[in-house]
Amino acid sequence: VSSRMDKCMKSEQTTLLLDNYNVSIYDLNGDLKGPELWPNYYVQAHGIVFVLDSTDLVCMKEAKMTLLHLLSDPRVTGKPILVLANKQDKKNALLPCDIIEYLLLEKLINKSLCRVEPCSAINDLQKENYQPIIEGLRWLLAVIGDRYEEL
Repeated sequence: VSSRMDKCMKSEQTTLLLDNYNVSIYDLNGDLKGPELWPNYYVQAHGIVFVLDSTDLVCMKEAKMTLLHLLSDPRVTGKPILVLANKQDKKNALLPCDIIEYLLLEKLINKSLCRVEPCSAINDLQKENYQPIIEGLRWLLAVIGDRYEEL
């Protein structure tokens, strides 16, 4: 399940094949109405991909509140979370260690495994170098594979 902190209004599903895994990704909007619909996806999700703009402190505050709300739902407890810290190509981007501290991830994540993966979606896609995103997804799939029965 993916959250984007932007103003898109619809949920889109993408299916991809990665390392013999058939992965369905639902892109759920991150506007104020979006999180009301997210619980419909929690039960069927095995992991969470949370995308945030690591240069925008206003969005970072919203992301913190959204994560707090998301992680308070018992249907999400224990599910691994991949945080894609986007826009790392920008000079004012927060480093992953700063994002962990800013979002209070160590306190918010109690029974879930979490990884912050720095990336630059536009640069990575233009260069056809998806490595940071792929590495993050591989980590998420490995955790899901190890804990599939309980998830």
